Formats: sequence, C-alpha cells, structure tokens
Amino acid sequence: MNRLTVICALCLCLWSCQDADDSTVYIIERVPVAQGTLDISITEDGSLDSANSVDIKTEIGGDILWVIEDGSEVKKGDKLIELDSQERKEGLESKVFELEKSERELEEFREELKIFGMEAERRRQEAIDKRAFAEMALSQYKEGKSPFTKKEHELKVESARIALDDHQDKVTRMPALLEKGFITQSELRQAELRARELAQDLERSERNLDVWKTFDHPQELARKTSDLESATLNIQREEMRIKSELNRKQATLKSKEFQIQRQRTKIEKKQKEIGQMIITAPADGIVVHDSGNSWNKKGPLKIGDNVHSNEMIMSLPDLSNMVVQTKVNEVNVGKLQEGQSTTSVIEAMNNASYIGEVRKIATTASDTWGSSVKEYMTEVTLEETEGAHFRPDLSVKVTILLESIPDVLFIPLGAVYQTDGQAYCYVEDDDGRPKRRDVTIGSANDDMVIVQDGLTEGEEVLLLAAEPEKTDIGND
Repeated sequence: MNRLTVICALCLCLWSCQDADDSTVYIIERVPVAQGTLDISITEDGSLDSANSVDIKTEIGGDILWVIEDGSEVKKGDKLIELDSQERKEGLESKVFELEKSERELEEFREELKIFGMEAERRRQEAIDKRAFAEMALSQYKEGKSPFTKKEHELKVESARIALDDHQDKVTRMPALLEKGFITQSELRQAELRARELAQDLERSERNLDVWKTFDHPQELARKTSDLESATLNIQREEMRIKSELNRKQATLKSKEFQIQRQRTKIEKKQKEIGQMIITAPADGIVVHDSGNSWNKKGPLKIGDNVHSNEMIMSLPDLSNMVVQTKVNEVNVGKLQEGQSTTSVIEAMNNASYIGEVRKIATTASDTWGSSVKEYMTEVTLEETEGAHFRPDLSVKVTILLESIPDVLFIPLGAVYQTDGQAYCYVEDDDGRPKRRDVTIGSANDDMVIVQDGLTEGEEVLLLAAEPEKTDIGND
C-alpha cells in the first residue's frame, strides 16, 4: 500500500469525523516543498524465472510408466520420467531373432562362396589342362606322328618300287632262260603274275601316300588344331562363366550384408528408443512440469498420460541464477533502457527485496488474448541472492528506476489538482483556510511530482480530504 492510498483513507476518515463549520476540516497534512533529487520509476508485476532453465523434451512418444513429482529437487543423473517400453522390447526381441537368422544364413552363404571359389579354381585348372593336352597333342602330331606316318608311307612306296623294279628286271631275263631250258613256261607266267602284283602294291602304296597327304593328314592336323582352339576358347568361356557366377554370388552376398546392416540399424534404433524411454536430469535443479499454454491448459504429468515425440514435458530451472520476467505497457516501454536499476520484492519470501538491473527488453510486443493492450516482455536481474531459496513462478513486484532528476522542487502527487489543463495546489492563508495556488508541474513518480513554477522551497502545501468549495477558499 503506497503513501497516496494511506492519505486517501485518512482523508475519508477525517472528513467523516470533522465538524463542517471547522475551518481546518479539509486539511490532513501540511507538507513542505522539498528540493533535491527525484527518482522517476514504474512498478510492474512479474514472476521469477531461471536464466539458465533446461527444457526437457521427449525423444519419442509413449505412455508414462513413472514420473517424478512436480517441484521435486533433483541432482544430475536422477530419473525424471519413464515411458512404457514393453511393446518396443518385444519388437526388439523379434528383430534380434531375425538378425541372428540372417547372420547364420550369411555365414552359410560365405562358406558356399568359399566352396565355389575352390570349384571355380578346379574348373579353371581343368580348362587350362585341356588346352595343354590339346597343345601337346597338336605338337606331338606335327612333330612326331605326322612325319613318321609320311615317312612310313614313303618307305612303303620306295620298297614297292624297288621290289617291282627288281622283279621286272628278273622277268626281262626269263625269256632267254626259257629258250635255254633253264626255266619252264609256268615259272615265267608266275614271274609275270608276280610282277603285276608288285605293280599293284606300288600303286596301292602310292595311293595310300596320296590319300594320307590329301585327306588323312589335313583332317588330323585340322582336328588337332581345332581341339587346341576349342580348348583355348573353353578357358575364356569358363573364365566368363566363373566371373558371371561370382558376380551374382557377390551381389547376393552384398544384399545379405546390406540386409543385416539394416537389421542392425533397426535394432540400434530400437535399443536407442528403449534407452530414451527413461529420461534423466542433465543438471541439478527443481522439476517444473510443463503446464501448457493459455488455450491448452494441462496439469502436472501423471502415470498413464500419453506424451508425443519431441514434446516439451518439463524444465529444470537453475535456481542459482534467477531473473524476473515482467511485462511493461507500451506507454512506458520507450522509457526503458538496458542497465536501469531495479528493485524486486517477493511477497512469498517475506517481502524479500533484491536490487538488479534491466537486462533485456523484447523488440516486439506480446499480445494478451482478448486484450488490445500491448506489453513488452522485460527481463530483470537479481543481485546478492546467496542463501535465497527461490522457486520458479513466484510473484514479484518490480520497480524500475527510469531516471533520477537532481536539484528540483517536488510535492506530494496527492496535493495537485488539475482543471482545464491548469495544475494547482492549496496553501494556507492568514486565516488558516486553503488557498488555491497555480503551479507548473513536470515529471512525476507514484508519490511525488516536480514543481517547475509557483512554489518555493520550504513553503507548505496542503493535503486535503477533498477539494473545498469556492466559498471555503481564502483570498490569494
């Protein structure tokens, strides 16, 4: 209750008690005009808030299984809330089972891949061996069997020609021997028959040589060459088949490994979610449950409530660093400056008073629903708070010193009246009656107003129970 309120109450009391004929009926107090420094300030309602409040948000949603009571003091690491994780744990068990199955299948497939590698090496070596055999067969034929066979045929032809020549030479001499009686006609005919047989042998040997040169040798050489080329191509084909099969198997391996990685990622996510269902205090502080906003009020959290992902559920104010949040009307906000001195009084703490200063002034107004009044949020510091037991949201009366005006005359605000823009007060005339005195006034605070003209230091102005009628006013 300020001085003006007290004076008004006292005026009413005296007015009701005084005799109407008493010339001092209106006078409550005679106040001398003072000269000095006048502090101009405003007083606003505010509330305590932490300068370093830690907001607690959920990472995931769920039903509350346990929650710490609102207003509890906690240490860093203490449990704040636990959400029901049963469903996620069951889902985690299922995913772990699927992962173990996939890992077994992957291990089996890797063993199959090793076996395929060995089988591929065997097939590759087998193809190389076949080419080596084909190359050896061609070389053997060209350098061994073919020359030998050719020479064999040529020897047969040569032998048959020699045998024929020798026999024909013999047959040529036999007619002379027949005339002399050394041989018979039968022996001559047998010799001639033998000559024809030897001629056929020579012809056969020459034909066999010609057939070998014309048909057998080219065919066999082509076959051996083809076998070598086929074996060479088979190496390339086998290499391509192995590479193709290996690529498919490696793609399958990567697919299985990727699937396992995805399963592990999902498991890690589930494990992280389960871990996030228990939220602990990141710092010391006092628990303040989020109470919602003006259009969505909600009480303290309780077991069974459902919270959403990334929902603000509570805060941990740092009680060692508290500030006052207050709103200043747009009429006065232009007078505010950061660094202005303040006095904050907390009624709930036995009217404890703390000095401080304006630290922050909002650049935009905060609208109050249903009101056209514009107010600016202003933050005020508190100093010398050691040993104080603060709690968030306690009501605070904040007085902000806008300016200190030195060497001025000032009188009580309750002593000044105004009519048609002219300010005036009352002084006492020689007869002890109130007498009007026009004055020029300046800045004022809640109690005093500066007098720029019309009064001098030491003069007394009257605080009246009510402004007197003109008939009761003395002459100037």
